[in-house]
Amino acid sequence: MKEAVAKALERSPGSLRALAQEAGLSRSTLSRIQSGERVPNLAEVRALAEALARWEARCWEAERLLRKALQEQEKEQEKEKMRSAMRELGRLADLQSV
Repeated sequence: MKEAVAKALERSPGSLRALAQEAGLSRSTLSRIQSGERVPNLAEVRALAEALARWEARCWEAERLLRKALQEQEKEQEKEKMRSAMRELGRLADLQSV
């Protein structure tokens, strides 16, 4: 389990300080676990797993918000392209009728 925790800490998307705070652990405890000076107990591993799960949920929510905003922006850009094309067609029609 020690190796798994070390890998999880290494791959964590946030800082050690932020993870410690989210997990309710001290930064020094996490530093010692990460360096191998200390073996984590089950409660600490559980707290880390739960903290990472909360981060994951927030990351997914943030991703969904960004993707939705991107889709809306892309739709708006397509609408603007269509309006521009329609204006150009109108100008061409006006030129032909002269």
